[in-house]
Amino acid sequence: MNTQYEKALRTIRTLFVLIFTLFTSVTLVDGQRRKPQPKPVHVREVAQSPKATIPTIEIPLPELVRRVKPSVVLVRVFDKEGKAVREGSAFFIAPTRVVTNYHVVEGGNSAEIYSNEGFAYKVSRMLSYDPNADLAVLEIELPTGVQFKPLTIARNAVQEGESIVVIGNPAGMQGTVSQGIVSAIRQYSNDLPVIQITAPISAGSSGSPVINMRGEVVAIAVSIKTDGQNLNFAVSGSKLAAVSEYAERWSSVVRLYEDGARLYRGENYKRALEMFASAVKLSPAFADAWMAIGRTQAALGDYAAASVAFVETARLEPNNSAAHYNAGIIYAELGRNADAVASFRRVISIEPNNADAYLEAGNAFYRLNDARSAADSFKQAINLRPNDATAYYNLGLAYIAQGERKAARKLCKKLQEMGAAEIAGKLLQNIPR
Repeated sequence: MNTQYEKALRTIRTLFVLIFTLFTSVTLVDGQRRKPQPKPVHVREVAQSPKATIPTIEIPLPELVRRVKPSVVLVRVFDKEGKAVREGSAFFIAPTRVVTNYHVVEGGNSAEIYSNEGFAYKVSRMLSYDPNADLAVLEIELPTGVQFKPLTIARNAVQEGESIVVIGNPAGMQGTVSQGIVSAIRQYSNDLPVIQITAPISAGSSGSPVINMRGEVVAIAVSIKTDGQNLNFAVSGSKLAAVSEYAERWSSVVRLYEDGARLYRGENYKRALEMFASAVKLSPAFADAWMAIGRTQAALGDYAAASVAFVETARLEPNNSAAHYNAGIIYAELGRNADAVASFRRVISIEPNNADAYLEAGNAFYRLNDARSAADSFKQAINLRPNDATAYYNLGLAYIAQGERKAARKLCKKLQEMGAAEIAGKLLQNIPR
């Protein structure tokens, strides 16, 4: 029994040694304990939250109309006799500025806008316009304390199928509301984006704002096509924004010009010149400002600079007879008589009945010792203005230069008959004995 017990004990010891040896062979390398290998970690990508988006908040139609309607006005255009010739719709895009269709105001002599309450306000000027897009921005004279809230022009593109509202004045019925959708977005001539809408546009609605359901202007109503069915179109808000931004810049230019004109009338020519120069710096194609620079430089006695300004005016507006005339006067002051003749001839080509241009051209010819051409010009001036004593006197001098003393004496007699005895006597003194 003891023998068996001892045998079993030896067996257990042997097994323990084997197990210990196996354990140490796994965990010991070169006498050092091996560090346990880290278990692989499964890396799971954390799903990112979607980008936050601003929810589109649509305004209920009654509330939208209540907000927008006060900013929409009727615009009425008058001819020279004060007769109303055209009317349409407009809306405020700045505290004193409205936009409408160019065809509504084109060719008019004056205009007024009428609020929904029936109050009338005068249009002081057209700030900017784009005939291709049929858009015009008008400046309004508002009394102190009268304010209109400008509408916001949408910067995002309009979508087909999007709901829209048109508020306008069809047939003079102010504040008429019509609703529809954007049925198509089309490209018109000269890269003009046009929006086709289902909301009705009647006569008088031209210039109405096309509003999305967030209260933003996405387009401006422009026309109706009636080939079999009514097709209503509007100019996209992107084009409207461009014209509006130009009007903002142009408004600054106009203010500078008007400040300069006020200073010029007060004979503060140096300060006026600064204003006009600032205006053309902002708007180099502003012909009126260039003309003002020329006149101011002439008033300051800087004829060379004045001639440059008048030539620039004529370059910008080739048919501006006043620019050519002023250039001719300055050329004459500078002794550039051939250039003066060319300028006055240009005036005559634009205005064939301009007696002053013939008279000044005659003077320039006379200084060039071309008495015959001078006499022809003076005769034209007399034909256009038969009672101009100066023209008769100058013609007499041209006759004297040609040796036609008899013709000159006849003019002395004519001047006496006209009651210009003093001028007649002066001419007579110039006739050789």
